[in-house]
Amino acid sequence: MSLSQKGVPVIIFDVNGEYKSLPQAQALRWGEDFFPRLADVGWEMLRQIVRSIYPFNPGSPSESVFESRLPSIFNTARTKREDSPIDIPFLRNQTWGGGEYVERAIDARLEMIANLHLFWTNGMREEQTLEERYDLAVGGAPLVFDMRRLSAGFQTAFVRAMNQQIERLCDLEAWSGRGAWPYVFYEEAHLYCTPATMTNIISRCRHFGIASVFVTNSPDLLDPSIFRQVDNLFALKTTSKDDLRTLGRAALVDQASLEAYVAHMPERHCLIVGNVTRYPLVVSVDKLPPHMPVSGRTRSTWDRFRENDGG
Repeated sequence: MSLSQKGVPVIIFDVNGEYKSLPQAQALRWGEDFFPRLADVGWEMLRQIVRSIYPFNPGSPSESVFESRLPSIFNTARTKREDSPIDIPFLRNQTWGGGEYVERAIDARLEMIANLHLFWTNGMREEQTLEERYDLAVGGAPLVFDMRRLSAGFQTAFVRAMNQQIERLCDLEAWSGRGAWPYVFYEEAHLYCTPATMTNIISRCRHFGIASVFVTNSPDLLDPSIFRQVDNLFALKTTSKDDLRTLGRAALVDQASLEAYVAHMPERHCLIVGNVTRYPLVVSVDKLPPHMPVSGRTRSTWDRFRENDGG
C-alpha cells in the first residue's frame, strides 16, 4: 500500500485472493475479465498450456511438428504484418504438415484451448492494454493478477508469460526515460515459480529495473539461487529448524542470530536485514487501516459461535 501510494507501480501474483481489496486495485482474472493477446504473450505460453492440459505423446510426430512449427508460424505472421491477428482461429487455419493424423491432433488441442476462452480473439471488445493498466499502477492502482481459479500448470504458464510482458514494459520505461520501475510480488511463490523461472527473474530481471519479492511460508521449496543473490530478507516468526537453516543460506545474517531473533519474535514483528538496513533490525509492523479487510485471515467454523457470544 505504501509503495503504491508513493507512485511505485506494484504488480502482484495472488493465489488466494488476498490482495484484490487493496485501494484502487486492478484485479484481473485470466479467462474471465483478462484476455491477453497471443501476439503479445508469445508462442511459449501456448506451448506451456498444451503441455499442461492436453500433452502430446512424448516423442510423437504430432509433438515434434507442433513444437517446431509453432515458433515459425508466430515469427512469419509477425514479419508479414498480416491483417489477421495471431489468435487461436488463425492458428487453426494454418497448415502444420506431417499428415492428416498430425493435423487432427494439433487442431484438437487448439479447439480445446479455444473453448476455454483464455485469449483475445477477433470480435471481442477492445480492452485496456497492459501498458494502460501499468500507467494506472504508476498512478497508485496496483495490478493484481488473481490466480485462485487457475490450476498449477496454468499458473506456471501465466506467470512466465506475464514476466515477459513486465520485461517489455520496463523496456518502454527505459525508452521513454520515465524510469517507473515496478515492484513485483510473487505470493506463495513456491507454488508456481519453477527453478528456471526463479533463476531468470533474479539473474536477468534486476537489469530491467524489476524489484522482485518472493513471499512464501515454505522457504525450503524456493530455488537455492534466490538465497545466494537475495538483497534483503524479511523474516516473520518461525520455530522450524528447517526454515531457519534455509533462511541462513542468504548469508545476510548468521545462523545464531536467526535462531535467537526469528524463533522468539512476537506477532506483527519482523526481522529485516540486507541493503535496506545494512544490519539486522527487528521492527514492529503496523496494523492495516481499519477500512482494510484482512482477507488472508484463517477461517474457522468457530467464528460463528464467537459472533453469537459477542466475544
